[in-house]
Amino acid sequence: MTATYLRRVSALTLVLALAGCAPAPGRTETTASVAPSVARVASTSPPGSNNSGSMWPQSSLEEVRQAQARADAGDPAYIWQVDPNLSSSEWWGYLTDPGAEIVARFLREELGWDHALLHPYSGDYPPGDDTDGAADGVIRGVVYLRCAPGRTNHLYPIAGSGDALGSEQCAPTIDELTYETVSLDLSQLDRRGPSGIWVLSRSGRRVPPFAQADPRVVEKAATARLQEFLEARIQGSGAERFGHVAQSWHTSQEIPLLYATTSGAPYERFEIERGGGPDWPFGSMEFNVRLFAQGGATVVEERIRAIIDGSVVELGYLPVATTENGQPVAVRYDWFDGVMTARAAHPWAEYTDFALGLALNENWDERFNLVGNPSPVQTGCEPGPPPADAEALARAIRSDPDFETTAPVAVRVGGVDALRMDVTAAPGASVCEAYPAPMVLEPDGASDHSGLALKVGSRMRLYLLDLPEGSSTRILALAIVAPEARFESVIKAATPIVDSLEFHSR
Repeated sequence: MTATYLRRVSALTLVLALAGCAPAPGRTETTASVAPSVARVASTSPPGSNNSGSMWPQSSLEEVRQAQARADAGDPAYIWQVDPNLSSSEWWGYLTDPGAEIVARFLREELGWDHALLHPYSGDYPPGDDTDGAADGVIRGVVYLRCAPGRTNHLYPIAGSGDALGSEQCAPTIDELTYETVSLDLSQLDRRGPSGIWVLSRSGRRVPPFAQADPRVVEKAATARLQEFLEARIQGSGAERFGHVAQSWHTSQEIPLLYATTSGAPYERFEIERGGGPDWPFGSMEFNVRLFAQGGATVVEERIRAIIDGSVVELGYLPVATTENGQPVAVRYDWFDGVMTARAAHPWAEYTDFALGLALNENWDERFNLVGNPSPVQTGCEPGPPPADAEALARAIRSDPDFETTAPVAVRVGGVDALRMDVTAAPGASVCEAYPAPMVLEPDGASDHSGLALKVGSRMRLYLLDLPEGSSTRILALAIVAPEARFESVIKAATPIVDSLEFHSR
């Protein structure tokens, strides 16, 4: 996974919009709008001596080759163009500040910019381009914004984080919202890799000035949209027209307690309170919402994020943050294309960095895992032959010298017959490079996940199920994993998830 892909994902807040669906019969759908995030005005050439989009600091391939030879000889006039960081898989992180010397010199010496900010959310990157400096020797469409000297960004006083780091110190230069903007292409035209020199193969390319969103406008539009949504919930109909929600990859597209409390009591009134944000540059912010029922005896609290899609304010619902009278509300998770569903409440949350499932308090050592069509792991961490059924898989795990197991016990899970056994890693158990712990199971080759691992000192409660005929997942492994000292507590916390499991025919 390259840095380009990661920055694109981070730019798309992982919540889906509550807008854009068909309106309810007899009503006209309106969508709250704000000023576009990119100013649609005629672009101007950036100031400085180089505004033609030509190569810099060399002007031809022959000059680049000569400069490479001089850099190889240790000439300080050229060796600064060698930047191993740009040739690594983490090149994106070295372009901030700006941290790359070739970028810093160009902005300072050629454009006269004393202070600039990398713009990580620009749409300037070529469609489908997923270049990696380490492999391709080219980094295209890197956009920088000029920061007004000695001024802070008064519309975004909260310190930025992640890709927006330093945005609170970068005030626009054209007007209250708009920045002078430049796009750069970096290339290794002679030798690729850590010892090759870098040039700007297309320097100072003209792009439209970027305009940050006005958070005052965003807040006004988002509040109006929220009021519409909450009023529909009190009326008991029409809230569906605001769309659906997904907080993470496998959270179901449902809004818990949409029209009424757990007991079925309808809502009577609501309150809206500004929460976190605004976040640069699109003004996204969070709102805390309270819905009251039974004369205020029951209070449902929710967290809703206002995000910007082009020029439209949309609402992202965070279902795992929903509480009723202070208690977390369980939300539904769908796995294996809806074949299996379960409900889990905060502090359980989806955490898919290593394997499919949920983590407790974002602690991957305490988790609920799922593996579809699993195979036992053999020497060298390669998957063994696919087992014929759950019983054969249990025998294979018990015969593995890396693990100590209890005898399988017949149980039922979600109405399906299953085998339950506890597994621990034996002292000196072998580990794999992909994950520094003994591997118990590997998923089938179609899975994007790395399987089921078990650290020494932890215990696993493992359920093996033969799913009904016709399911694309023949055998399913469910595992509750925790350190020995926390095992019983985590089992207790995971029991409602196991009890809520349902299997559906496709």
